[in-house]
Amino acid sequence: MRRFLHLNLTTKVTLTFVLFALALLTIVGVLAYDIGRTNLEQATYSDLLSSAVEKEAALETWLASGQTQIANLIASPVIADYIADLHSAPDAAAAQSIRNKLIGELVPRSQPDDIFAAFILLDPDSGMVIAATDVSEEGTFKEDRPYFINGKNAPYLQNIYFSLRCQCVAMTAAAPVRTQEGQLLAVLAGRFNLPNMGEIIRRSSDLRRTFDAYLVNTSSLFVTQPRQLSDPAILQRGIRTEGVRRCLAGSSGSLLDADYRGVAVMSVYRWLSTRNLCLVVEIDQREALEPVQNFAATLALIAGLALAGASLVAVGLASTITRPILALKDGVSRFGSGELQVRFPETSTDELGALSHEFNMMANSITEKETQLQNYAKTLEDRVKERTHQLTFLSDASRMLSESFDYADRLKQVASLAVPQIADWCSVDILNKDGRLERIAVVHSDPRKIELAFELERKYPSDPDSKVGLYNVVRTRKPEFYSQLPLDLLLASAKDEKHAALLRELQMRSLIIVPLVAHGHALGTISLVMAESGRQYDESTLALAEDLASRAGLLIDNAKLYQETKELNTDLERRVQERTEQLRLSEEKFYKAFKDSPAAISIASLPDGHWIDVNEAVEKMTGFSREELLGRTSTDVGLVDDQTRLIILEAIRDQGAVRNVEIQMHTKSHEVIDVLLSVEQVELNGKPSLLAIQYDITERKRVEREIRRLNDDLEQRGIALEAANKELEAFSYSVSHDLRAPLRSVDGFSQALLEDYYDLMDETGRDFLNRIRKESQRMGQLIDDLIALSRFTRTEMNLSHFNLSEVVREILTELAAQEPEREVKLEIQDQVMVCADKRLLQVALQNLLGNAWKFTSKKPDACISFGVIYKDDAKEYFVRDNGAGFDMAYAHKLFGAFQRLHAMTEFTGTGIGLAIVARVIHRHGGSVRAEGVINAGAAFYFTLDDRACE
Repeated sequence: MRRFLHLNLTTKVTLTFVLFALALLTIVGVLAYDIGRTNLEQATYSDLLSSAVEKEAALETWLASGQTQIANLIASPVIADYIADLHSAPDAAAAQSIRNKLIGELVPRSQPDDIFAAFILLDPDSGMVIAATDVSEEGTFKEDRPYFINGKNAPYLQNIYFSLRCQCVAMTAAAPVRTQEGQLLAVLAGRFNLPNMGEIIRRSSDLRRTFDAYLVNTSSLFVTQPRQLSDPAILQRGIRTEGVRRCLAGSSGSLLDADYRGVAVMSVYRWLSTRNLCLVVEIDQREALEPVQNFAATLALIAGLALAGASLVAVGLASTITRPILALKDGVSRFGSGELQVRFPETSTDELGALSHEFNMMANSITEKETQLQNYAKTLEDRVKERTHQLTFLSDASRMLSESFDYADRLKQVASLAVPQIADWCSVDILNKDGRLERIAVVHSDPRKIELAFELERKYPSDPDSKVGLYNVVRTRKPEFYSQLPLDLLLASAKDEKHAALLRELQMRSLIIVPLVAHGHALGTISLVMAESGRQYDESTLALAEDLASRAGLLIDNAKLYQETKELNTDLERRVQERTEQLRLSEEKFYKAFKDSPAAISIASLPDGHWIDVNEAVEKMTGFSREELLGRTSTDVGLVDDQTRLIILEAIRDQGAVRNVEIQMHTKSHEVIDVLLSVEQVELNGKPSLLAIQYDITERKRVEREIRRLNDDLEQRGIALEAANKELEAFSYSVSHDLRAPLRSVDGFSQALLEDYYDLMDETGRDFLNRIRKESQRMGQLIDDLIALSRFTRTEMNLSHFNLSEVVREILTELAAQEPEREVKLEIQDQVMVCADKRLLQVALQNLLGNAWKFTSKKPDACISFGVIYKDDAKEYFVRDNGAGFDMAYAHKLFGAFQRLHAMTEFTGTGIGLAIVARVIHRHGGSVRAEGVINAGAAFYFTLDDRACE
């Protein structure tokens, strides 16, 4: 201090100014940095919280859509009827057919882009899977699953759980399927497509590169894939961050923490109590705080420059510098207190002016970010309100549609609900039996305008052939959407002045026309119009209208099915009455048929089993006369033993009848015969009786025993044949492998001789080597073709219906692309549908069409045809060309392996293609033949088994 007092005044002032400036700049810099960091952290947390709220709302909307889809499925009488039919199916084939139809209703709703990944139908008693879009799940039991236990009583959504079947997290919605009388038929469960939920959580409009969002379950396992890690194995790992720990404890908040990668992040966590999930939204601290770090570096640089300048000009500028610094300190304090409008004047170009400029830029950035966040929060709130309004409207509409099968009345009520919530006008048009649109409802707040709309449709009906409008929507099953409907465009469709005046009076400004579609069929349209209110439609309203139309279309279709069912029931009652009358008449003929029947028929009393009557066939079968049998039982005369008779009587008592039971009888001559027995409990003259029908199947049983012996022998031969085929396959592989190696060596050494000793050989030697290479390559191709031919005999077939014309067109397009310079006339019959293995039949057609393309290569007017003809009431498919043709004397050789009717110098090939064609056609239960004329073309005809897919 004493040394400082002995310094001269200039030095003191300079040193004092420099030390003061250093302290002041340090304080101001630290304060500005701290305030900027605090505000930036708050803005970032606010942004992350908005994203978390938006994702939570999107998740709930997605889950609500899934529950709505489940509710629509269980409300469908088609689904209920299929399940009822499945329970009452008479045999396995019928049950499989009904199951296929049932799965056909569910598969289109469980595609990769849909809400649900799979559906299963559970037996309400046992919990067994009776039908599933994933066939491997059928026959498994889910009786202990919460979604099955709770789904039997009411719609239920089981939150995230770990599935042992897929070793992954899963989420399932379930609901009971009931008859109209309330009887529980099954439980329908749908497993949510969680990757799609992950897309909802990860989706972000934020341009920040380290932004991340994910869900964690109560076991601390990832439910959705984080953006920063693409490895799916992360879903099997736990996460132990402080934010997740707090969130799983049931709290929501924000903090600075290390994330699952060990990277420092700013994160917001929200506990989703209704779903037992933790939602985490985070961003790397490094990226989030990058602006304030840059500001700190700028502050340090400016402070250094300011101190250097202060040391040089401290004497003359001390007072000038002091005032701006104090003003800067005061402004920073005010800014830190929340006065975000504080700005420093940038009147000077010195360091303080630069510092003021940098501070103003930071303040502007923070203020702008705050404004953006407020606007974004308001926009998000408006979107949530709008979506909530739409979902409420759809819920009310669905409730109205499900209250009755009187679809005309329901649609009128839905139209009334739409006005004025989503439209100023709403009209509904339904296709009648003549295919004309019939307007069943028009709703507007003004009754006079409703009459005006009906008058417009009556005097100027829609044109069925128009490219736009109601009929076009029905025809294309696609909506028409006009966000802004100019008056000039509307008046351009007017047919006269009066028509134009009516259109002006309607005041239409925005228009949506959506089709009422059910199961791929258009049933009518719903039109929504904005007029005097001045509102306009957007894409979200269009999606809402399409959803409403889909539900209304399902109502119409279900109502029509219900009406058809009522008509069928009425017709069934009439038939029952007619049948009753027929049965009365048939009773009179019963005894005559009983006496004359070639089958052994007997009638016995209950419960003692004494014969009341027998026909002549019984006498012939047993050897006993009618008098010997009447009043006695089968054991009395020794036809059957006591145990057999007791088993039959117990079965009749429990089931009311026995059918096609095989037993052995002892005739009067003590001969043992095999008998096929059916016994039915009937009423005869008001008394319970037993009607027994017996057939002597002794000879049939002998034949069956012989057939079983032959089948056992055939099975042994099949095992031997399978072993031989495996040995042949191994031999084919070994031969092909062992032959290819020396062929490649021959080809390779020949090529080496040509390259290395070309000048040492004469032309004849080079020609010989070229021939060796060509023949070795040809032999390699022959080996490949031979192996291919053998594979077509063993390939498993997968039959399906498909358009064979499209397959032919694709093959010919590929051939034309290989030789674009050729001009070939192609004649392809359209819509030739077949049932076959598409892959095998495509190989056969590639060979047939490839031959046609090859053998017409020397024809300037080449023509190739494909189609179908009918011969002897059977369809024959043909491939015809006008190429080189062949001599019919050699037609029997065409379909043999390596059989060629043309020289290699004329047309290339190995001679295996037609052999492959024959193998493929024969495997389809068909036949193939050929017709040809030398230099006039060839035609190949083949048939297929049309019953293969039945």
